[in-house]
Amino acid sequence: MITVKQIINNWKLEVSLLAGLAVSVGVVASIPIYSSGALQNAFMRQWVTASDRRPPFGIMVSHWSQFSREAITLQQYLDLDKYLKENIEELLGRQAYSYTQAGGLEVNRFDPEREDLAPAKYPYADIRYMEGIENRVRITDGRWYSGEIGEDGVIEAVVDEEGLENLKLLVGENYVFWYKVPGQYVEGRQKEVKLVLKVVGTFRPIEEMLSSPEWVYSPPFEQSFFVDKELFLGYLIDELSLSGTWDWYWVFDYTKVRVHELPALSKALGILETNAGMIMPETRLWNSPQRLFDYFTERAKAVSMFLSAFAVPILGMVFYYIILTASLAVSRRRNEIAMLRSRGASFFQIILTFGLEWLLLGGVAYITGPFIGLGIAKMMGASAGFLSFVGRKGLPVTIVPDASRYGAYALGLAVLACLLPVFGASRHSIVTFKQEMARSHRQALWKRYLVDFLLLGASYYGYRNLVQQKALMGELGELGSAALMDPLLFFVPIIFLLGSGLLVLRLFPYAMAFLAWATNRLPGVCWPLTARHLARNSREYTPLLLLLIITVSLGIYSAAAARTLSTNLEDRILYAGGADVIIKEQWTLPTSGGEDEIFIVGEGDTVSSEPLIYEPPFYIHRELPGVVGAARVLTQNVSVRVGGNYRGSGQMMAIVPKEFGEVAWFRKDLAPHHFYEYLNALNRHQEGVLVSRQFLADNNLYAGDWIELSMKNQPIQVFVVAAIDYWPSLYPENGPIFITNLPHVQHYTSLEPYSIWLKMEKGAQIEPAVDVLREKGIWVTSVTDTRIQLQDRRHDPNIMGFFGVLSIGFMVSVAVTIMGFFLFTIWSLRARMLQFGVLRAIGLSVRQLLIMLALEQLFTVGVGLGAGTLLGRLVSDLFLPFIEQGDQFNATVPQFLIIVERADLMKIYIVLGSMLLVGIVTLVAILFRMRLADAVKLGEEV
Repeated sequence: MITVKQIINNWKLEVSLLAGLAVSVGVVASIPIYSSGALQNAFMRQWVTASDRRPPFGIMVSHWSQFSREAITLQQYLDLDKYLKENIEELLGRQAYSYTQAGGLEVNRFDPEREDLAPAKYPYADIRYMEGIENRVRITDGRWYSGEIGEDGVIEAVVDEEGLENLKLLVGENYVFWYKVPGQYVEGRQKEVKLVLKVVGTFRPIEEMLSSPEWVYSPPFEQSFFVDKELFLGYLIDELSLSGTWDWYWVFDYTKVRVHELPALSKALGILETNAGMIMPETRLWNSPQRLFDYFTERAKAVSMFLSAFAVPILGMVFYYIILTASLAVSRRRNEIAMLRSRGASFFQIILTFGLEWLLLGGVAYITGPFIGLGIAKMMGASAGFLSFVGRKGLPVTIVPDASRYGAYALGLAVLACLLPVFGASRHSIVTFKQEMARSHRQALWKRYLVDFLLLGASYYGYRNLVQQKALMGELGELGSAALMDPLLFFVPIIFLLGSGLLVLRLFPYAMAFLAWATNRLPGVCWPLTARHLARNSREYTPLLLLLIITVSLGIYSAAAARTLSTNLEDRILYAGGADVIIKEQWTLPTSGGEDEIFIVGEGDTVSSEPLIYEPPFYIHRELPGVVGAARVLTQNVSVRVGGNYRGSGQMMAIVPKEFGEVAWFRKDLAPHHFYEYLNALNRHQEGVLVSRQFLADNNLYAGDWIELSMKNQPIQVFVVAAIDYWPSLYPENGPIFITNLPHVQHYTSLEPYSIWLKMEKGAQIEPAVDVLREKGIWVTSVTDTRIQLQDRRHDPNIMGFFGVLSIGFMVSVAVTIMGFFLFTIWSLRARMLQFGVLRAIGLSVRQLLIMLALEQLFTVGVGLGAGTLLGRLVSDLFLPFIEQGDQFNATVPQFLIIVERADLMKIYIVLGSMLLVGIVTLVAILFRMRLADAVKLGEEV
């Protein structure tokens, strides 16, 4: 009851603390929620694609007799049948909507009993039964089998119509099988038994049942004799001791399977297979999604670990806020704590009192936290960049068990963080507490132990490791490529920012002292009083300043990281593609010899046969639906000669400059001049060629020099018009680049099929364009849609999660900074009420007090913004180049750019500027509500 009263009495601080606890649970819970939801669509899509012949969640348990050394007894079969039927649904935690079972003897040779009947061309078949087959087929000739054995030992069977035709069977005739009995020998030879089967009828699958999931084996049955199940088990298996093959087949509803359930489902399938093998050896899961389950389980773990690493700094900010809020709550009750200690309360009793209080808040946070995590996960799924969210279809997220489990871990750490200030306060009695109050001028612990310099040293060590790692990656090439982004790239900058922020706080009092000296001669009292207060009481502003510096600098680094990663990834995809869509077409007409074959007669008497090449009309491509522009592009490997001497091979691209300029993508920093200037040079000189700058330097060539390109032994004379370094879709490491005019190349060579590069309208699909081409007799052999590659990259769970974590991290940082700002502002005002009363009593007006408070906010927030901005830019320049070592940046073109957009900075400044404005307005409101006249009393402080 006392705990509840304490919460009510300090409800403002307790609500702030509850918010911090709930956010900490929500941040941690959002990781497994997002991982499960982000992979759900990909999991379902891949599962359905991989299950083209059977329903996705079909489980088949099979036993194969050919691998058994001994005959399987009927009792073993019955035990396994009972175990599977009683346990599979319980193990998987869901009910099957379809079940069937089948068994049989292995394929064996058979012969007609009548010698006058001709045997089949391939006289091999099996003997089997299938539960429920009577409901899925229709007898077309004869009748169903009976479950009795004839007096002469004949077993009745039915066959598929197609099996009757394939095996040359006749209804009413007997057919003889010979089967060996495992483990039984007569005179040193394995015992054989004779089985005589009589075909008494034929069947045909019911059309409506062909798509039924109840088929263990899909019709038609071209090599099977079907007999009664009870006869099969009682006579063939039990009495004759033959080896059987069995299959149990269940179908479950796959649409209700969620990614977070996959580990449990995979484990259940493993248990099922192990136990089945112990009951009946050589029993396995034949048809099972277990491997797919394991694959997506590992993917979900990888995504969770990746995002968890980036969520640690967010949790650090939240825990820091929790400690600050708890410190405020404890500081208001330190006198009470000291009195309790002086009157006999033990250290653990005080800890228990606060622990119960905050565990009660933790219980509320544990209930609400997962729902906050659900909202965070949805925002992460809608993330398209830093603080950029799009209206794409929401992820199928739901609160998963791991969210509650990880949330409990985070809550435990958060409550321990809350108790840290209590540990220090509960050590003091009333005497030692007053003594400590008298020593309040002592330096902070982090200053005395040089924590800021230690953190900067650790960050320098991490930076050197990243430099060495990048150098090693460069030597190893693709074999050394890292994952999407090394979490070390976030931890080391955080350590650097924290150390730098503490260093700024170390220098802050000196800067304020200098400001006080500089403003001492200014007219008025507002400036010097404000500067002196900040210089003498800088310790009060340390928490707020550190929050501001970390929030701003981390926001700038996060924005730059997201923008840099997104832009460079997209640029490299666009460069590799060259245009929105590239299509290739079949130009050769099919020939079949004889009259349709085309003969080309060359010089002399040589006659050769070549396919006819037909060039489709190009104008058709410009008129396709959704197409803005089209260009003809011929890319070939060529050999190069200079002055008659062979100079190696290279990559030639032949284009029509005007067309190419309308469709191609080219980043402006890839060339010293505008892209169009190179195209204009080609357009002016039909025999001109753009050549790699390095090739020109190696061969001492200049503009106007002639070179010879040879394509398929057909020489092409061209002269140099300009030097280039890069060109869309061509990479310098694959050889020197030569860009020339397509009409000039076609003048020297035989007609070669070229690609069509298309620029599409925004949102236009390529399928209608391909359909139109097909209608006009143009067959498209391949389509490369760069836009789909971009979309797939944006929808990658790691990419979306990375952008989401950065955005959520900044938003959480801003939220805790704003809450901390208000808490410390209100606490500071109330602590300084006596000071304000004295200032009013000696003649300062309310206006002057407001100016002083505004200057304090301006200095503190200004220092935080300024230092945060400088540190954010510095850490971006230092650490963002290391992103390039990931495997998505194996290509070296376009060059990696560090991008810090002004728009991203403005978002940060607007958010924090709004915070400052609201804070000042709040200060004014609180100040006007204070009764400063009552603050000055003889020997008392209100």
